[in-house]
Amino acid sequence: MRYRSQRKRSRIPTIALVGYTNAGKSTLLNQLTKSDLYVADQLFATLDPTTRHIELSGGYQALLTDTVGFIQKLPTTLIAAFQATLEEITEADLLLHVVDISHLNALNHINRFRKHWKRSARTSRPSALNKIDRLNQPEVARETVRKYSKAVAISARKRIGLPELLNLIQRELYELHTNPCSIAISARMP
Repeated sequence: MRYRSQRKRSRIPTIALVGYTNAGKSTLLNQLTKSDLYVADQLFATLDPTTRHIELSGGYQALLTDTVGFIQKLPTTLIAAFQATLEEITEADLLLHVVDISHLNALNHINRFRKHWKRSARTSRPSALNKIDRLNQPEVARETVRKYSKAVAISARKRIGLPELLNLIQRELYELHTNPCSIAISARMP
């Protein structure tokens, strides 16, 4: 909570990585911020939201937060950990929905997320369709990108599509910045 209030005062835009568990949120945060967070293909490898600086083109910066992954039927013992994630999500300027495009229910995950968060008008919600390197037919991801606005096909692990994702993030933050009731994009001080 203390860190969240400091981030608000700094006026640096915040991006929350959201999505189901094992979608690749921690791997993506590591790649974009040159961090080394623990990454594992298991439920709740991330139990607390973790925030790191991300450098964007033109000397701009933002804060990127890795959140606890969504799951169906959350165990009651983990509700407190998920509460911190919900707080980060509601405070973020941009929600980057990370989707494991190789998952059998990937399209359902996208639709459920977009339906649930469409009421949040002030927050942008682009999608990173991750793990395209696991697809036998990568064109499936490209077709999905065309179907959904503000989506990019990536492989966080293999660094495929990350420049396009960074461009999308910067465009979305710029749109929020030019909207009269939004945030300021913070330039790095020389």
